[in-house]
Amino acid sequence: MTPAERRAILTRARDLFNAGEYWHAHEALETVWRSIISDGDKDAAHVWQGLIQGAAALLHLKRGNQHGVLVVGDAALDKLAGPQRSDIEFETVNFRQALERALAGEGNPRDWSSAALTENGRRMTHNVNDRYDVIIVGAGPAGLCAAMYVGRGMLKGLTIERGAPGGELLNTDLIEDYIGFESIKGWELAQKMAEHARKFGAETLTDTVEKIRKAEDGWFDVATARGHTYRAPAVILTAGGTPVKLGVPGEKEFAGKGVSYCAVCDGAFFKGEILAVVGGGDAAVEEADYLTRYAAKVYILHRRDRLRASKILQQRAFANPKIEVIWNKRVLEIKGSAKGAEGLQLEDTVTGEHSSLPVGGVFIFIGFQPNSGLVDGHAKHDASGYFVTDDRMMTTIPGLFAAGDVRSQLTRQITTAVGDATTAAIAVEKYLTALRQTD
Repeated sequence: MTPAERRAILTRARDLFNAGEYWHAHEALETVWRSIISDGDKDAAHVWQGLIQGAAALLHLKRGNQHGVLVVGDAALDKLAGPQRSDIEFETVNFRQALERALAGEGNPRDWSSAALTENGRRMTHNVNDRYDVIIVGAGPAGLCAAMYVGRGMLKGLTIERGAPGGELLNTDLIEDYIGFESIKGWELAQKMAEHARKFGAETLTDTVEKIRKAEDGWFDVATARGHTYRAPAVILTAGGTPVKLGVPGEKEFAGKGVSYCAVCDGAFFKGEILAVVGGGDAAVEEADYLTRYAAKVYILHRRDRLRASKILQQRAFANPKIEVIWNKRVLEIKGSAKGAEGLQLEDTVTGEHSSLPVGGVFIFIGFQPNSGLVDGHAKHDASGYFVTDDRMMTTIPGLFAAGDVRSQLTRQITTAVGDATTAAIAVEKYLTALRQTD
C-alpha cells in the first residue's frame, strides 16, 4: 500500500467516524492494519488494532451492547495508551480521549475532527471543489467503475459515498460469480476496485447525498447531509437501494438488538445462537450459509414451498447440516425483552395456523428498495421504483444517468452493475461534448 493510498483510506476512516458509520470505519482501519501486518511492524500494528477496537466499541455502544462496550472498549483504550507515535498518522492521543468520554457515557461525540490525520506533524485537511463535469452518487461496483472511466476520459468527476467504497460488496463474504475471480472476499474486491479507480484520479468524498435537483441553468445541484452542494451538468446515480423491512411489530424495537439486515456485519455477535433468516432469494440463502460459521443452527423461513435462490446456492444450503428450511411461513411478530430479540410469531401461509419459534437473532433478506427518491423531479420508473433508462443509461431527465441496482433490469449482479457503469460513463463524455458544441 502506497503512502498516498494509506492517507486516502485514513481520511475516509476519520470521515466515517464523523458520520457515525463505525462499522465502515472499522473496515477502513482494518485495511491499513493488514498492510502493516504484512510489513512485519508489530508495534505499529498493535496501535492500529487499538483504533480498530475503538471503532468496534463505538458500534457496541450504538447498539446498546454494554458488555461489548466494556470488553472491547477497555482493550482499545489499553492499546492506545501512551504518547503519539511519529509513524502513526491518526492522532491517537486525541482519539483516545474522545473515545474514553464516549464509552463513559459522557455523550457520543459525532465530531472526531480532533482525531484528525497528521503528516510530518501537520494536520491534514480534505478540500473539495464544488463544480465538476460529472458527479457520481454511490461507490459500489457501479460507482467505482464509473469513476474509473470518468478518470480515463479526463473528466473532472466527484464520487460521493456515505460509507466505505464497495457498497454491498462489504456486506458479502465471498464473491464467486465475478469473472476472473473464482472466489474472492467482498471487501478484497471492493478494495481492488477502489484502488483501480484511484489510479485514474478518482476523487471520492464521504458524505450522504440527500437530494439531486436539476436547476434552471441545466446543471444539477447535489445536496449532502453536511450542508454542502456540489454542481455538475451530469450525474450518474449508482446509489443502489436499502433493505426492505418486514413491517411487523418488534422489528423496529429490536433493530440492532437481534434484528439485522447484514450477516457479514453482525454474524460474529451471534456465536452459538439459534438464528432465523427470512427470505428465499440468493441473498437470504447465501447469508444463511455464512451465518453457520457462528450459529449453532440457522432456520431459513420462506413464505412459499420453494426457494427463489440459484440452484448452486440451494444445493449448498440443503447440504449444510446446520441449516433447516421452514416452508410456507410468514413472520407476524418479533418478540423479545430488554436483552433483545428472543423469538418469532409465525403464520402458516397455507393453513393459517400460528406457531412460535425461539431464536436469538433474526436476519431479514426480502429485497431492496431502490434509492430513486434522491431525485427531486419526475423520472420514468417501473412499478417497483427502479429507473427506466435508454441504451445509454440516461433517464428521462436529460443529464441524469442511472447504473447498477437502482436501474430497472432483468437481474442485478456485480457484472451487470459494472456494465451499466461503463456505458453510463462513456455516454456522459459524449453528452458533455454535445453540450459544449451547442453552447
